[in-house]
Amino acid sequence: MQQSIRNVISPTRQLRSIFAACATLALLIGANRAHADDMRFCIDKASPSVAIDADVARAVATQLGARPVLYEYSGQPKGDDPDFDLRAYKGLLAEHCDLVLGFPYDASSGSLPKFLTATPPYAITGFVLVTHKGDPRTKLAKFAAGSKVAVAYNTLPNLYFPHHPNLVREIRADDDDVVAALEHRDVVAAMIWRPGVVGALQRAKAVAKYEFHPLDDAGTSWPLVALHGDKGAEAARRFEHAIAVLRDNGGLAKFLRGYADVAPAATGRRGAEPTGFNHARRHAQGPATSPCAAKSTGKRSVANYTAEQAAAGQQLFEDKCSICHGKNLEGRNGPMLKGKMFFSAEAKHTLGEIFTIVVQNMPATAPATLPHDQYEKIMAYILQVNGFGPTGSALTYEDAKQSKALLVYKDSN
Repeated sequence: MQQSIRNVISPTRQLRSIFAACATLALLIGANRAHADDMRFCIDKASPSVAIDADVARAVATQLGARPVLYEYSGQPKGDDPDFDLRAYKGLLAEHCDLVLGFPYDASSGSLPKFLTATPPYAITGFVLVTHKGDPRTKLAKFAAGSKVAVAYNTLPNLYFPHHPNLVREIRADDDDVVAALEHRDVVAAMIWRPGVVGALQRAKAVAKYEFHPLDDAGTSWPLVALHGDKGAEAARRFEHAIAVLRDNGGLAKFLRGYADVAPAATGRRGAEPTGFNHARRHAQGPATSPCAAKSTGKRSVANYTAEQAAAGQQLFEDKCSICHGKNLEGRNGPMLKGKMFFSAEAKHTLGEIFTIVVQNMPATAPATLPHDQYEKIMAYILQVNGFGPTGSALTYEDAKQSKALLVYKDSN
């Protein structure tokens, strides 16, 4: 009898074991399926666009019926750590994500490394002119002589003032400080990175008090793209499909929330390089590493300087400027000082304008305090890195300040 009961119970236990194993297998299959459907995004928590990057990531994943997995990294260098440059994305894409969102990319400033590909842009943002509500002046040229306009320290609009001699530059520490200057009416307007000012105004609950206007100067409009590597090609294809749907149904504009505009649908082949500006991480204070500027060819330069001046200028730059602008002029907390974007044909910056900005604002810790000959040497080094060859005659302080020579980057000068 006991044997027969034992025989009856054993098959029951076996069935229970089988059912349990099947349930476990089902859970594992489900977990694997969920993992396979994940959309993995890297977003820069140091970027003012981090909020829209996260919203866009979630919206794209939802559109695709996938689970968004967000990995936050910081594009902000700490202390004397090396710059967060494009090579770092190789590790991020290998370990943490399929796509890096919120990357402002300009093909004209140089192509990406071979291990990175950019999707067509999904949003357009950039620097804007901010005025008080109801102010009829929508262009910088319309402000009266002596009008104070605020800019954040070491941001690109600092370079626009030479083209607008009617304006007085009011330099503030950061976006929140610029907004405070507007709030207190210390200035009549501001030129500021749009995601930064939208975030600052939202924190101050003052968005309705101001109006945004496009700027006419070069480098103000920047497209946001997603970056991926070879393994992320399929994720990029799915991302582009979801963006197209969200663009058509109005969802993308909703998720951009005023931080940026919807980019028009891409034309031409997939992966065509978008136009606009380079990497605007770190409060858009400067693009991330761009491809190296042209080396000096020894051909006639736009300005006189000697190779000895440039060599001495390199050491001075590393000692006094690299903490903000990067050891290789690629940009850190301060703007990039090389390449097609810095010396763009559209910007039409002269040697005198750039030199005056360097003299008046650098180094950050003690502006306008270096001896004249040190500024000469630093400027010579900047010219050399950008491919303008030495002439054998020394660059002088007065000649540099008065020079009307246009600085236009070329692959060889």
